[in-house]
Amino acid sequence: MIKNEKDIYLNADYIKKYVWGYVKYGGFPEVVLIENEEIKNKIIFEYYNTIINRDIIERYKIRSIEKMRHLARYYFSNIGSLITYRKISGFLNIPTETISRFSEYLQTAKLIFL
Repeated sequence: MIKNEKDIYLNADYIKKYVWGYVKYGGFPEVVLIENEEIKNKIIFEYYNTIINRDIIERYKIRSIEKMRHLARYYFSNIGSLITYRKISGFLNIPTETISRFSEYLQTAKLIFL
């Protein structure tokens, strides 16, 4: 248990391990409590698919499912990059209006923050 600055110093490796785990896997309790990396990745992927399918595709009745999936993958592959809807539109060959609308859905589902 950390009570003061000295404890932070003495437990630095322990703290770094868990901070890195949070950065890598997020704060999903089920994922945090599992040690096996392969199982963690499987659970995260299942969460991702559930969010994409239920919270976005079904909720907004999206017919262009592959376009939505491509856009989500684009965002996750370009974290920290400066982007514009026009640039994404040209790269993915999806109309800018669709990029804008789908991006709003992804933000509402808390998958991205623009």
